[in-house]
Amino acid sequence: MEKQRLAVVLGGGGSAGIGWMSGVIRGLATAGVDLEGADQIIGTSAGSVVGTWLAAGVDMAEHEVSPPVAVAAGGHDPSWMEKVFGIMLRHQDDPAEGRRQLGAFARSADVMSESVQLDRIGSRLPSADWPAGPNGSNTLQITAVDCGSGALTVFDGASGVPLVRAIASSCAVPGVYPPVIIGESVYMDGGMRSATNADLVRPSETLLVLQPLAHLTPAESLRSELSRIDCDRQIVVGPDADSVAAFGPDPLRAESWGPSHQAGRAQGAALAAEFQK
Repeated sequence: MEKQRLAVVLGGGGSAGIGWMSGVIRGLATAGVDLEGADQIIGTSAGSVVGTWLAAGVDMAEHEVSPPVAVAAGGHDPSWMEKVFGIMLRHQDDPAEGRRQLGAFARSADVMSESVQLDRIGSRLPSADWPAGPNGSNTLQITAVDCGSGALTVFDGASGVPLVRAIASSCAVPGVYPPVIIGESVYMDGGMRSATNADLVRPSETLLVLQPLAHLTPAESLRSELSRIDCDRQIVVGPDADSVAAFGPDPLRAESWGPSHQAGRAQGAALAAEFQK
């Protein structure tokens, strides 16, 4: 199989992750590294939003500051991370069961309605249509987890699922945002299976992974995923110290978006030299 030129993996990370990843991509672009021609873009949770912008050719400078609608996320349970990681840890020997338990938690949580979340997500999209890229409808791939079975699902432009629903499902953090109905199933955040889902990458010459929550997730998980794929060059980037400080204690806070974007932009500019080697 002939290898694709470039794959980009964009991981989960809430408002802070959206700000940071869009900043890194903007910093790279400013330094002459253009990711818009990527052959494959895998977006998980926050990465599904940024991946859509990237695939659609949106200028990341437009997203330096969180849109006003993001304040709708305010008031969420600040202990969400403890609850989610607690369920994962209790079932670390049986991850599929852990995801099923997370799905049950997601479906029982008292959160905003699905319709409100779909409106929030839709307001951030350049178009309701799936963006096309070098591989057409298969360029952008968005991950989600079935709440009932705990299985991973990958949506793309050929899946027949509206883009806004695919993104909302991928961003459905249990206990914070509503799980999303698609067909006969209910879906939650793709990050409940993996922070990046990097093992979905097709054979590639170059792979770039942006992992906003690298400082909070076991490094071995990503190393294991990367060991199972065929890429000549792998560039993995997590937030530096300035970016972690910009994130603050809760990456879902809308207020973290702008500072994280600025920190990411500086990090992206510094990363460009490595990318161009």
